[in-house]
Amino acid sequence: MPVNLELKVKVASTTSLIQIAEDIGATYITTMLQEDTYFYSTKGRLKLRVINEDKAELIFYDRDEKTNYRLSEYQIYPIADKDLMRKILQLAYGIRLVVKKKRQLFIYKNCRIHIDKVDGLGDFLEFEVLLNNSDENGKELMKFLCDKFSGEFLYIFQDSYSDLLEKVQNKGGKIE
Repeated sequence: MPVNLELKVKVASTTSLIQIAEDIGATYITTMLQEDTYFYSTKGRLKLRVINEDKAELIFYDRDEKTNYRLSEYQIYPIADKDLMRKILQLAYGIRLVVKKKRQLFIYKNCRIHIDKVDGLGDFLEFEVLLNNSDENGKELMKFLCDKFSGEFLYIFQDSYSDLLEKVQNKGGKIE
């Protein structure tokens, strides 16, 4: 399975993040509207991601949720009929939660930089460094990115967006 080194950070605003990404030479790829439907799962996480209401993919991932810098193993499978897939997975597993976000995607070396506005949660920055043969190179890249963007960090989160949204919905409050 492919492996990422990930970091998720709450930020006050996404405006300055775009400038920092451009300043380090990251390449803007696209802006997308994503809807992630999470299903109950006994191991890892399973979600159906719909992108801009037309493209869909099934994503399974498993990671350590107890560290700031998380190794995440994942698999992605393209889906032709998103409505049928959602219905099948809902019948088999049940829907846990739906997360909606606007994501601006930048690429820097072997890192996906996500600048996200998440419904019900606010603004976030997420790094996904694809690890190849050397974990050290990935850790060095993550350190570089954290150094460049750290002035914008409010909180580092170990939780997924689905966990954070559940906390907000269950407590009726804010995340911190």
